[in-house]
Amino acid sequence: MSPSLEPIDVTVGRGIRDRRVVYRHTGVFDGTELTVLYLVDDDEHQRRKALGVEAVTDERILAALMELPTDDLGLLPERFRLIFQSPTACNASVVIDDPDGARWGRRLIQAPVEVLEIQARARTWARGSAIAHRWVGYGPRIVWIDKVPRDEAFLLTEAAHYGIGLVHGDEGRRLIAPSCYEPERWTSARWRFAELVYDQFLDAISIA
Repeated sequence: MSPSLEPIDVTVGRGIRDRRVVYRHTGVFDGTELTVLYLVDDDEHQRRKALGVEAVTDERILAALMELPTDDLGLLPERFRLIFQSPTACNASVVIDDPDGARWGRRLIQAPVEVLEIQARARTWARGSAIAHRWVGYGPRIVWIDKVPRDEAFLLTEAAHYGIGLVHGDEGRRLIAPSCYEPERWTSARWRFAELVYDQFLDAISIA
């Protein structure tokens, strides 16, 4: 699927943060079709163009990069030494050897997008919630359903329990908002998802 970018209206998205623009697009992520609403960090986007670094979707490389500071040199963990021999890791960092044989490094990149919403479309709540559960911990989740069951109160209670937002039909009637997303820490898995979104963003702007 070739993603089609949809810039969000200026009153909604633009200007939320300096040098960032909100986009929405639908794509396939690890075999699942999702619609993602996200902020693009233009400073990071331009930095990567200068470095020759596109989307980094190898979680091992991201885990290694997370071990390095961005404002100083840090000791390179022994277990990641081989990873920093890859061209992608080399372009995304600076690594030097000291006279004693230790290796030090600094990370040059950060997450290029911030995921604001993850939306899954399904005919029923059962199918939609199954999709949403796969993406817990990656951002606020919303399920669009085509059909609301008779027991709407039970449906809303279950959605609220799992922190999943609910939207009904093509008109987008919002039944319940997703719970506030406040992750305790940044992980390589979350960074990889941001890179998957960025990868599709790059594909979309290349054919626009």
